[in-house]
Amino acid sequence: MPLRLRLRPDEKIAVNGAVVSGNDKRTTTLVIHNHANILRGKDVLLPENVDTPVKRAYYLLQLMYLDSEGIDSYLKDFNTRMTELRSAIRTKPLIEIMDAVDECVQKRRIYNALTLLRLLLKYEAGLLEQAPTEDLQEIVAEAILRLLDIRKEENDARLQALEAVEKDLGQVEEQR
Repeated sequence: MPLRLRLRPDEKIAVNGAVVSGNDKRTTTLVIHNHANILRGKDVLLPENVDTPVKRAYYLLQLMYLDSEGIDSYLKDFNTRMTELRSAIRTKPLIEIMDAVDECVQKRRIYNALTLLRLLLKYEAGLLEQAPTEDLQEIVAEAILRLLDIRKEENDARLQALEAVEKDLGQVEEQR
């Protein structure tokens, strides 16, 4: 099933590293018929805005996502940034999120890792702005929910694979 994207006037997205923009006067609809790595402009972090520890990790992850063939060239720097982050973070749910980010990267599920790091970006921004504790707790709760969604997607994929194997085995048995 194709993916339909609606771009507002002058909205930009990145598709496999190429920047695509909508018409400057009206909404544009793009239809993507095969796999593509897509980031909306609001989720793209520009190099000149990379000025915090989480942003440095996010930016490298973004490069991995948009340049999927060059993932390994960014991996060492990304791991260094994550090690730096780990040395500064002591909150158990945030550590679990970072573990999940690392796991997603190892499995090459870079988009999922980006969504989790995006939540850490919100948390970091809240700390820098000295947001109320309740706001920070809400961000952590949102991150945990996203983590659960990722786990569910992985389990659903495993279940589908098992069902396919079971079906194939059933067909083999019928042929005997």
